Amino acid sequence: MKLASLDDGSPEGLPVVVSRDLSRCTPATSIVTSLLDALCTWEDVADRLRSLAARLEAGRSEAWRFHEAQAVAPVPEVSIGRGILRPLGAARSALAQSRGAGPLVADLSLAALCDPTGRARLLVPLVRLTDERAPDAWSALAAPVAMTADELDDAADARQPVLATLQVVSDDEARLSRQPLPAPMLVRSSPGYPGASLAYAADGLCRLQARTRDRVRAVLKDPRGHPVAGVIELTLDPPAPRMAPPGLSRPPLRERP
Repeated sequence: MKLASLDDGSPEGLPVVVSRDLSRCTPATSIVTSLLDALCTWEDVADRLRSLAARLEAGRSEAWRFHEAQAVAPVPEVSIGRGILRPLGAARSALAQSRGAGPLVADLSLAALCDPTGRARLLVPLVRLTDERAPDAWSALAAPVAMTADELDDAADARQPVLATLQVVSDDEARLSRQPLPAPMLVRSSPGYPGASLAYAADGLCRLQARTRDRVRAVLKDPRGHPVAGVIELTLDPPAPRMAPPGLSRPPLRERP
């Protein structure tokens, strides 16, 4: 089963079930109000969501064209433990670097979205951007689509696994890292947070350095070369220009009499 949140102007987005080939989707609002709601009530709603996914594949439900660019992060924020919350950015974004930031490292991981009991319910590819001078200060962008673990099993075959690919493109060069996706680890997060929490099923699959104005692209592909959960694309914008504090702007020059 594959799920996504479409941008409808709300903080959590419109929940949809997505077809396996990522071409179509159908609204899941008759079952859950958001994917966060789905995580928090998983035991009650998972079977109904799977039934909706089966009807979508069979062409027996309302279907829309699925556009990755219209998707926001599956959930807007996650707990990473110790009471720390981190926002998840949409898969297609422009990220402004902080003034004075050091070199950045982009890494592609397979993350698990966990319910309030700490059980992993959905998997989603994630790109983290980490300042080498402050490794705890990282930003994360999630793929457009989250999925249950069986979708990865179905995407791979006995001879060829799912392939993780990270690319960083600069004005003068392109750097590429590829790794076969290992079997995702069975992970749990610390229970107790009432929303979604984050754990890593396959951490640091690919890592590359990134600089200002670089373009970063990350994707998991099945053996036929098709994206499994959509594509993460972002650009690293330079820091915003400094603004003069209010009341400290220079007054206009006056002509002498």
